[in-house]
Amino acid sequence: MVPRAQDHAASLTPPSHASAQTLRDHDQTWHAFVEVLDPPFTPHQDGVLAGLTLAAKDMFVFHDREPRCGLEQAPALGLSGTAAVLDMLCAAGVSLVGFTTLTALAYE
Repeated sequence: MVPRAQDHAASLTPPSHASAQTLRDHDQTWHAFVEVLDPPFTPHQDGVLAGLTLAAKDMFVFHDREPRCGLEQAPALGLSGTAAVLDMLCAAGVSLVGFTTLTALAYE
């Protein structure tokens, strides 16, 4: 039997109940995160996306966290608040677990 793409994707996605330490442990292999939120940001337990885990690229402003956009230090962009897309996803019930790496050239 040929595995379905959804089955493979599900095996790669950390469950929403994964602890920050579990993500950090896996990240020693993945090298995917620039920051893991501990605890995950889950403002709404209901909504159409409740129970799903989200790791956003390091290009979105989130509360007082400025994105580094793949650079060593965050550029002085004067951003504040939270990116609208993250607000909408969190309002729909996702659990934001962290921010993932971004190639610096994507910023140039």
